[in-house]
Amino acid sequence: MKHILSRCMIIKVTSVCTHATLVIRSEVYSSNVFLDSMVECTHMLKKANAQFLISFLIEALPFIVFLATFAIYHNFFFSVLALLIVSFFSITSLWIWKRRISYIDLYVIAITLIFDGRGFVIHSPGTVMFRDTFYDGLLGLMCIGSLFITNRKPLLEYMFEAYCDLTARGWWLATFRTGILFVFLALGNEIARSSHNLNYWVLYKTSTYFIVILFVVIFLPQMRRYSPHHAKTYSFIIE
Repeated sequence: MKHILSRCMIIKVTSVCTHATLVIRSEVYSSNVFLDSMVECTHMLKKANAQFLISFLIEALPFIVFLATFAIYHNFFFSVLALLIVSFFSITSLWIWKRRISYIDLYVIAITLIFDGRGFVIHSPGTVMFRDTFYDGLLGLMCIGSLFITNRKPLLEYMFEAYCDLTARGWWLATFRTGILFVFLALGNEIARSSHNLNYWVLYKTSTYFIVILFVVIFLPQMRRYSPHHAKTYSFIIE
């Protein structure tokens, strides 16, 4: 009887120790995963810092000026003119700073000058508002279409491979999700544009920036699993 009790005690102590060891290993593993995630995110932010500044100069800053002038003066075409001027200075500053302009930046500036410039000249709000439908729709269709071209990289990989390191599956998913997002943004812009209400369209246009930010916040952490370095985080628990 004593022998049986002693064996039960040994088994119980062993199980407790094993559980404690697993908890400690799990905590250490989680800590290592967290630290690896922080280091990787910091590295990606440092690499993407220049691209973020470029995107801000090309897209966000002109629209911020547009919103500010529209809120102050309530003059749509004066706000469009301010947007065009800031866009011109943004692309000029980019050329002076980098001595080169990427294809995506040229795409943004060309669409802005064609639609906003023409809309300002002929005083057509519909032309200015259609700019986002064309921009978002074409970019979304290009993203999705690039996935079905054999022996070609997805569009986002061409655009951001210097700033983000993903596997082929990761780039495919990122490009597909981004394409779907921009197609829906284009459809939403058409609905807002068809209302013929400038205030409603400006409100929708502003909301799209928050939608894009929310999209990035939700899906960027998920994309980390498709990083080539992600497999290294499992080596600790296997060893």
